[in-house]
Amino acid sequence: MKTYEMMFIIDATRHEGAGVQQVANEVGELITRVGGNMIKLRRMGLRKLAYPIKKKTEGYYYLAYFTIEGPLLTELDRLLRLNDSILRFLITVALPTVVAELPETDEEDDTSGEGTDITESDDEVDEETDEDDFDDDFDDENE
Repeated sequence: MKTYEMMFIIDATRHEGAGVQQVANEVGELITRVGGNMIKLRRMGLRKLAYPIKKKTEGYYYLAYFTIEGPLLTELDRLLRLNDSILRFLITVALPTVVAELPETDEEDDTSGEGTDITESDDEVDEETDEDDFDDDFDDENE
């Protein structure tokens, strides 16, 4: 059996609080019912969507890792499409390095429900040095 990674988005307007976790648990049960084995379910939190999906602008992101036989993926795909609470999902084969790094516990990474923001690095880049490097590269090409 291969290990798969699935990211799915739960409709934020239909569910709040415990209802969101219940839908996520139902997805895990669905994977098990189809014949898969749930490894890890990671809550990514509430995030703004890059573009509206079904006229929704926010959703709860989850990342699931599971093993399943290849032919059973089509049935899982069909059942996920029938679930109105899931706005979008994507299933890919998990990289072996990612699977090896998964923690053994099934703790949620973000319990606040707000998600984590990506912040810029504190390392300041010296703009003057970058411009000089660019000018040197440009001069070398023109010679």
